[in-house]
Amino acid sequence: MTDFWPTRSPEFFKRHPQLVGRGISGQTSHQMLVRFREDVVNLHPKAVVINCGTNDIAENHKIPYSEANTMGNIKSMVEIAKANGITVYLASVLPSKCMYWAPEKTNIADKVARLNARIKAYAQ
Repeated sequence: MTDFWPTRSPEFFKRHPQLVGRGISGQTSHQMLVRFREDVVNLHPKAVVINCGTNDIAENHKIPYSEANTMGNIKSMVEIAKANGITVYLASVLPSKCMYWAPEKTNIADKVARLNARIKAYAQ
């Protein structure tokens, strides 16, 4: 669920029509969870790539960041996928020291590192 994959590599997606991009820029893990059934499960995919956390840390849509809530949302998406026979590929949050669209946010690198450690531990 990552935006722009289909538009940045249209030839790749033309060669692989079974792949679908359902990412929406700026969404938080909570927003992804809300639409997970419709945009993932109902398409009956073999696998899903879940890449979230950046917008949570940036507090997009004025939603206060909570590492526990982000992990809870990730775990819920994984559980829904597994219950429907969908293989899950969890992506880590890309390292960053700042969010260009939210320059007032602080301790970004630390938050990313902590969330990535939890994602990695959960994935194992």
